[in-house]
Amino acid sequence: MYPIVLGAAQAAQVEVIVTGDKDLLVLANFEGIEILSPQGFLDCYLFQE
Repeated sequence: MYPIVLGAAQAAQVEVIVTGDKDLLVLANFEGIEILSPQGFLDCYLFQE
């Protein structure tokens, strides 16, 4: 399943994958795509000053 998710994200040229999946989160980055938890996403992108 992970190759499908990562391949789709790469094909779509996304900047961030938001997931609660611990196996994906340990990657932290894939081919320049950030992999963040929902809280990590909020901290990085929504709660910026």
